[in-house]
This record gives sequence, C-alpha cells and structure tokens, in this order.
Amino acid sequence: MPTEKEKMLAGALYHGSDPEVSADLARNRAWSAEIAAADPGFFTRLAEQHVLACREVERAPAEVEAELGATHHETVESLVAACDVVTINCPLHPETEHLFDAEMIAKMRRGSYLINTARGKICDRDAVAAACESGQLAGYAGDVWFPQPAPQDHPWRTMPHHGMTPHVSGSSLSAQARYAAGTREILECWMDENPIRAEYLIVEGGSLAGTGAHSYSAGNETYGSEEAARFRG
Repeated sequence: MPTEKEKMLAGALYHGSDPEVSADLARNRAWSAEIAAADPGFFTRLAEQHVLACREVERAPAEVEAELGATHHETVESLVAACDVVTINCPLHPETEHLFDAEMIAKMRRGSYLINTARGKICDRDAVAAACESGQLAGYAGDVWFPQPAPQDHPWRTMPHHGMTPHVSGSSLSAQARYAAGTREILECWMDENPIRAEYLIVEGGSLAGTGAHSYSAGNETYGSEEAARFRG
C-alpha cells in the first residue's frame, strides 16, 4: 500500500532526490553493469533526478516537498527537460495517448533515458525508435507495447539501446503475494455480499468504478482496437 507521502505526491510532476531508486536498479546486475560501462555517471545522476508523474495534478504540501528534496514542475515539458531519466507511471487516456511523441522527446535532454511500465500507447512507437537511432534517447526500456503482444516486426524489438520485456514488471514475489491476498479478499467480499474496496474495483454495475474509473477510459476513446485486432491469433 502507498504511504501517506506517496499519496500526497500522486498526481504531481516532480524531480528530486531519492537514492533508493538507484539502489533498486542496481539489483538488476546485468542491466546496471551495461549502463555503468556506457555511462559511469548514470547512477549518481539517477539518485539526484527521480521522476514522479501522474494524470491529475495535485501538488504536495510545501513541507513534504522540502523533506523529500522534490522540485515541482507545472508541465511535463518542464519536467523532462530537467531529468536524465524519465519513468512513465500513468494511465492511458486521450490526454496521455502519444504524450511522448517526437516533439516531447525532443524536449528531453539529449542522451537521457525513457522508461515506460505504464501503457505502450503513451509513447509514439516510431518516435521512440527514431530517438534511439539518433541518440536523442540513450535508451528506452519497458514492459508495455502497442499492440500487445507485439507483432514480430514491431520496431521496439530491433531498435538499438532498448531493454524491452513482456508485461512482467509487476510480477515480483512481493507483488504476487499482494495479488493473492487481494484476490482472496475480493472473493470473500463477494461471497459474504460485502462491498469491495474501491482500489480493487474495475467495473461495477456495467460501468467503470474505483481504480478502473481512474485507470481506463470508456469505449474506444484512444482508438487503435482495429490495429490490435489484426494481430489476434
């Protein structure tokens, strides 16, 4: 569960100090060694420039910003220009579809890193590939694609400096334990005819509800279902 400070920061655009971020990445030894060899200063800068971003902008109290050493940004453009590493952690809505297109990526620092574990369509597929080819991005990594699963000719499979995986970033051992506990709670609530917590709700009464109402847009607002359908087995 998120801490109270994390809840305060959710929805705002920040960069700031968070040494635990570099420590977390360092646990992935293979990737860390590759990055460190190519860019010895990477992890030092990463500890100084952690990014938090969400859809609904709600600034944290000044005392929380001061304690965390966080700098608030009014716009995504301002934030990406200040960071060496940008992580995308927001839902896919019409407002965020292709948010990271060629124009946005051009506003990032040359040689920065972009990490997307949110939704593939938040990034423009061809713009990301071109940026990795040109060196505007030093690397792109993530576990989300569009379409998903990705077709064999998807450019993110073959572009340089990528760290793409299947959709597995949320499958740590601790996450699996939370999934199991949450599933049990949902089933028990259903069988006992008790309300299900909002954070566990996706749809209720035929409409998006709870977490689903925040995480998804109804219908086909972001389009692309026709393209995805072409790759169904």
